[in-house]
Amino acid sequence: GSEHTEALSVCIDELLLQYLKLDNINWEGAVRCKATLVSGKLLATRGFSEVENFSSDMATHVSKSVNTALEQYALRVVETTGQTTERTLNILNLLGKIDQTTENNFSSDEADNEEASADDYDPWAS
Repeated sequence: GSEHTEALSVCIDELLLQYLKLDNINWEGAVRCKATLVSGKLLATRGFSEVENFSSDMATHVSKSVNTALEQYALRVVETTGQTTERTLNILNLLGKIDQTTENNFSSDEADNEEASADDYDPWAS
């Protein structure tokens, strides 16, 4: 990939690492991102999918199941070398620590509904 793509990949991974280091996190539907055509593809290779309903946060992608993220990052370990592998292994380690049995399954629809009721401003309308 290009230097631009690699730089975006590093940024996405570092942001995810910081989120995964927090206590008592939810994964499914909890991480929402606004992506471009390039970064959208990078998010898809990390287990994110396009949002079904736009909301005022203007997110285009949302984290899906932990298993999907684990699968995508496992593929990245096989395909990459060097520093990227270390970062990817750290993310895999933290994803593996998420307790899926007690996860609140914070869905993107719930996030959309909460945000819509909390804020009447719609930037997509302008």
